[in-house]
Amino acid sequence: MSDTETDDSGPAVIRREPGRLLWEQLLDDLRRRLDVDAFTDGFPGELALVEEYGVSRHTVRQAVKVLRDEGRVVGT
Repeated sequence: MSDTETDDSGPAVIRREPGRLLWEQLLDDLRRRLDVDAFTDGFPGELALVEEYGVSRHTVRQAVKVLRDEGRVVGT
């Protein structure tokens, strides 16, 4: 069974699993959603992602930092 469940553009349900860091799972899902243009109204802020995914702000920050480093999202 996969570690995430989702529709085409909505957020995946992230599960705690041995050997798989939460921020990496979140990063994978955010990349997937960016690839399908799921954020038509703009990329959500940290607190919105915390609430949407049910993870800590630290987890969100780690994933979003990688997206920024990749140039996929821009901080304001």
